[in-house]
Amino acid sequence: MERTREYETIYRCNLDKAIESTKGQIFALGFVKKDGTYRKMICRTGVRKGVKGTGKPDDLVKLPYRRVYDMRKHAWRRVNLATTLWIKTGGVIKQVINDGRV
Repeated sequence: MERTREYETIYRCNLDKAIESTKGQIFALGFVKKDGTYRKMICRTGVRKGVKGTGKPDDLVKLPYRRVYDMRKHAWRRVNLATTLWIKTGGVIKQVINDGRV
């Protein structure tokens, strides 16, 4: 029996809202790093353990970056939403498509 996956599309301008809507649940995303290599990350938001408050505040970081916690590396990472290719939340893979805005 073949296993079928559900695929949807999401506009890049709604990507930050999709990440926020996970409300701390684990999700995956694929993106192109600054050096041009592809990376898949299992991550989540809302992690408080180990936060000392000494890092760079989120309001000083310009869009389109989003801070997430990498579940495999056990460290905070910033993901460039402008180079994100897909996001998987709730078992549904959403392909990110451009809409002219970021």
